Amino acid sequence: MNQDLASPQAQARRLRISAAQGAMLGALLLLLALLFHKPLGRVDVAFESSSGQWADSEILYKGVDFELIERRFRTECPKTSASLVRTTAFNGHNPFAWPSWFNDPKWREPYRAPRRTEAWDSGRTASCPD
Repeated sequence: MNQDLASPQAQARRLRISAAQGAMLGALLLLLALLFHKPLGRVDVAFESSSGQWADSEILYKGVDFELIERRFRTECPKTSASLVRTTAFNGHNPFAWPSWFNDPKWREPYRAPRRTEAWDSGRTASCPD
């Protein structure tokens, strides 16, 4: 008989614990969804040629992404021996950028501090050396 009286209390306690666990699990899932939400985790990155004669940067909300910049560089500088380098350092203090750092190929380009040559003043130039 004591077991019958204790049973509803034990069930209520179990439900309270599972509700707390459910709330924590829901909060964790919400945090993960925010971290891996594509527009939230995307970061604009700038690039230039290794010679410093050509520069361009991403504007993701306008559709200018790494693939487009890479095509522009190959089209505008077809005979150059220069390569594409990233001039935006990764900000590890921004956890919303971490998914981009792990998933986007733009972060695999070698990093170098920007030279800030005439290519940056005009936005983008196609004066690539051979």
